[in-house]
Amino acid sequence: MRQGAIDPTPWWSTVSRSHNLVLAALTVAVLASCSQLPAPSVAAFEARPATLTRGASTTLSWTLAGGTPSSVTIDPGIGEVSGLTQASVHPTDTTTYTLTARNGGGTATGNVIVTVVPDTQAPSVTVSRPADGATAATTTVTVEGTASDDVAVVALEARLNGGTAQRCSGTASFSCSVGPLQAGSNTITVAARDAAGNHGSSTLTVFYGSITDPFDITLDFASSITTAQRAAFVDAAARWAQVITTGLPDLTATIAAGSCSGLPTSTYSGNIDDVRISVQVAPIDGPGKTLGFGGPCYTRTSDGLTAYGIMEFDSADLTILEQQGLLQATILHEMGHVLGFGTLWGSLLTGAGSDDPRFTGADAVREWQALGGTGQVPVENCRGAGGTPIQGCGSGTRDAHWREATFGTELMTGYLDNGTNPMSRVTVGSLADLGYAVDYAAADSYSLPAAVTRQSLAAATHLHFQLVTPIGSLP
Repeated sequence: MRQGAIDPTPWWSTVSRSHNLVLAALTVAVLASCSQLPAPSVAAFEARPATLTRGASTTLSWTLAGGTPSSVTIDPGIGEVSGLTQASVHPTDTTTYTLTARNGGGTATGNVIVTVVPDTQAPSVTVSRPADGATAATTTVTVEGTASDDVAVVALEARLNGGTAQRCSGTASFSCSVGPLQAGSNTITVAARDAAGNHGSSTLTVFYGSITDPFDITLDFASSITTAQRAAFVDAAARWAQVITTGLPDLTATIAAGSCSGLPTSTYSGNIDDVRISVQVAPIDGPGKTLGFGGPCYTRTSDGLTAYGIMEFDSADLTILEQQGLLQATILHEMGHVLGFGTLWGSLLTGAGSDDPRFTGADAVREWQALGGTGQVPVENCRGAGGTPIQGCGSGTRDAHWREATFGTELMTGYLDNGTNPMSRVTVGSLADLGYAVDYAAADSYSLPAAVTRQSLAAATHLHFQLVTPIGSLP
């Protein structure tokens, strides 16, 4: 500036322009910083497990990368999860979950699908005490154990001898006070239920006191037989008296000669305690044909159980069975028919005459399913494992025995196998379904065979034994 001259630009104008320039520079710097903020990203988002049964839970977990998010949410139904890395969810249906992470730099999302399937698995029940077959000192017994389920057990109950349900306390570990016990054998079933309505159970037998009225089978030997043959009949009667624990009310009856379906029974008049069986051995049609006849002739009016029955054997077949070592099992089998197995089933048999007849009694079905079976108990349909007809299987066999193609060597199929023919808990249960008091501990050790082939059928002895059906009842 020259001395004495006046600058036409005011000083404040220069300062103001300089200040405006500085402010403009600062503004540009701030905007550049905001545009460079890194957005968040979803490195991982998963569910473990990704598939679950309805009612169960799963855990969602995630890992974020990139810029720090200002908010993290999961939809549907969860909301804000900032600061967390996992969350537990209980979807009732298949659901897609969306994780959203946001900040000023942007938004990132991740999805995971949780598949929900129906709960069809039944709970399992294990009784720890009392032991199966234990004897109780009082009329009330405490049953304890554990129950488990793929989701959760919601309730347990116990039934004594098939009666009214008694509530148990606890779920994973339970305790049930069960009573009053009856004298002799008692059946206790503990059942667990899950939220989906699936049931699982465990059954045990408990004895109380002494049996004041044991079950008796009186044998009327109307024919002359050997000492060994007579012993086989007596042993069979004693074996069934182990299975059936409590006697039936005595009754007085008169049975006329030949009144049992025209078979040559002798006259009897007097007391019956609990079942009387007329044993006949006589020539019928030679070896290898009809083994004999057997079944209940008269039942009781009160409960429909056998009061008087008959077993007639062809003398030729009886000798052969004795030589083969199969006499004891044969008599035991046929005595089972006299007691009502296959002969007093009535409405407990469904699908008679079809390709798939079944026994529907609750006790036998429970034991059948405990062996690994499904549905109701398969009854003989005269077809092998491959569905081919079994030669020689007829009306005396089908609809009145367990299915040979399923049960194999079990005592009450229509075939006797060389070797052992065990009496299963399914057979014992079928007698309970008829109304007998039974002891499951008296059953033999038995498991379902992996397969029953035509070769095993060919090696078995087919029981050509005509079943006798009741002709009346006794008061």
